[in-house]
Amino acid sequence: MRHPAIGIRAASLLVVVSIRLRARGLHSTAGWLDSRPMATPQGSAPGPPAGPVALARELADIVRIAAVLVPDAACLRRALVLRHLLRRKGIAAVMHIGAKPDPAGPTFHAWVEVEGEIVSEPAQRVEAYVPLDLTHSGWPFSSRRSGPR
Repeated sequence: MRHPAIGIRAASLLVVVSIRLRARGLHSTAGWLDSRPMATPQGSAPGPPAGPVALARELADIVRIAAVLVPDAACLRRALVLRHLLRRKGIAAVMHIGAKPDPAGPTFHAWVEVEGEIVSEPAQRVEAYVPLDLTHSGWPFSSRRSGPR
């Protein structure tokens, strides 16, 4: 892993987010993550600067690897942690929750976008999901896709 400290932070956050979601629910957990102080930029790594989408995809890979170590690190937990890490890097990220109709009952999925591009996973993975309109519920994140696929 290129950034072991970020990987350890991601794994730790996945555990904490999992516990908070069970104890306090989604709105409380999301609010708690947003209330965390922003980190002071530490300067950039040598080499060409990565754009926000490239950096977001790199952080998404780190979160995905960290999730292997954490039981029950489902998409909602990963999306909350990724959005938080991106926010701490000063990158505007939007978390979505969508539903996919199924005769046995709908399935749900969460993903993260930066600059209108899905960064948390391949775009094909979320194509079947219809973003939920959660604006009336006080949901702090966008619930509509923000850009072209």
